[in-house]
Amino acid sequence: MARPKSDKSNLSNLTIRLESRYISDLNLYAQAVGKNRSEILRSLIIEALSAIPEHQRLVMSVLAKSRQGEFNSDIAIDIQTKSDSFLQDNGDG
Repeated sequence: MARPKSDKSNLSNLTIRLESRYISDLNLYAQAVGKNRSEILRSLIIEALSAIPEHQRLVMSVLAKSRQGEFNSDIAIDIQTKSDSFLQDNGDG
């Protein structure tokens, strides 16, 4: 079964530097499952980032904006609104 082609315009390159022991493990795993290292690393990164809960993404966004000096009252209002919505959706509000 052929793998569906992805939209190349949405893809970016990423370079990862790993210690040699991890490269050895990655090579063994690649041989065992019949995939190349790039496919394995891509899957691992996507799974890890996809597992981040929405409320944590919100916090990361706030931290990033505050470090860039972009934090303002509009962001604070948006955070409160999203926080209230999250709590209501999860039965905590």
